[in-house]
Amino acid sequence: MPLSIYKDLNLEPLKETNVIIQLVDRSNSYPEGVVKDVLIRVNKLIFPLIFTLLTWMMSLLQIQLIYC
Repeated sequence: MPLSIYKDLNLEPLKETNVIIQLVDRSNSYPEGVVKDVLIRVNKLIFPLIFTLLTWMMSLLQIQLIYC
């Protein structure tokens, strides 16, 4: 989940994590934290999920390439 969505939802405080996520381009991403037991409803089913929060940085060039 992007950090901007987490801030919009006003969920519980973040819990620290030691996880390092390796991306496809072999760069490392360090999560801001983890939020546990967020309830997500899919049709009539409700699931408790754990979200790892990342900050997403896109350059102007990447945004232009996406919308071309």
